[in-house]
Amino acid sequence: PQCDDPLANAQPGSIAFLGSSTIERFPLQELFPGKNCLNLGIGNESAPSLIDRLEQSLPKALGGAVLYVGSIDFRNSQRRPAAIAVLAGTVIDHLRASTPDLPVALIGVLPEQSMNAPLLARLEQVNAALQALCNQRGCAFISTARPPVTDESGSLNPAMAADRLHLGPQGYAHLARWLTEDGGALGQLLQTD
Repeated sequence: PQCDDPLANAQPGSIAFLGSSTIERFPLQELFPGKNCLNLGIGNESAPSLIDRLEQSLPKALGGAVLYVGSIDFRNSQRRPAAIAVLAGTVIDHLRASTPDLPVALIGVLPEQSMNAPLLARLEQVNAALQALCNQRGCAFISTARPPVTDESGSLNPAMAADRLHLGPQGYAHLARWLTEDGGALGQLLQTD
């Protein structure tokens, strides 16, 4: 059906939100009222799968993009931090192929609840690699490794979570605020008066 296709009603200048279930569940209309946001998230989507569908998933005239790349690759594929950053860079390159100055914000990979120290250390390395990539490419990096989304151990705070892996309403409210505050040019597009 036409109404299930977010591209069917895509307006020029829309902001595409791309990534796995964290994006799919993002209540964009509620948190960015009146903004031209397109939710193109697909649950359990790896970075290579996102790259494969990118071309046909995007509207013609994009105003900006919010990416959540690397979570599935970190958790399920155990890809190395550098490899995850390369995949994220490929997504950014594809997005900017026709619009080199497209505003892009990359959300850091979220922790899950009750992570052990070695896993937290690996996650920190992934996010450090993603932040370095953003610095190179002139994208905003939105750190998620901070309270109140994380608890004192660095794991996902149960009070901010819907389940072991996903944000709940309060977690999303903080993420939306961080996007507008720390998202650079992309964040300005999302700011509501």
